[in-house]
Amino acid sequence: MPTIQLREISKDVVKPSFLQGDYQFFADLTFQVSNARYQKVHLAAVLMIDPPVQKVTNVTVLIVRGTSPTDAVVHSQEFELENPEVINVQATDSSIIVLSNQQLVYTVFVKSSVDSTLLGDFGFFFGVAQADVQKVFSSYSVTILKEK
Repeated sequence: MPTIQLREISKDVVKPSFLQGDYQFFADLTFQVSNARYQKVHLAAVLMIDPPVQKVTNVTVLIVRGTSPTDAVVHSQEFELENPEVINVQATDSSIIVLSNQQLVYTVFVKSSVDSTLLGDFGFFFGVAQADVQKVFSSYSVTILKEK
């Protein structure tokens, strides 16, 4: 049965920011899987970024298999933003490695060339794992923001 991971960004922010420089956590998901051999995992992330006024901003969305930006890259895509924009990213992982704890873990990170703000109260990261036994498992994660 799939699990839903909810991760709190911070208790001290109203609108989270993606600070210039390093990759920062956006969302993750974990599939609880059986011993079936998995052929593909289809992933999609949606978020809205608000760059600073009158600044062109390069935003990179990175999806990895694991929990760190240095883990195996499934997909990386760069966007050039001048105005608030909804970013949609889709990826497929066909190099499936199921951990000994029977989990597939994927994480989305975001990096911005200048300080930028995530608009809205949440974003989505959704995935579907397809096994060779024709079963489909799905899971999703949302970032949860709490006001001060």
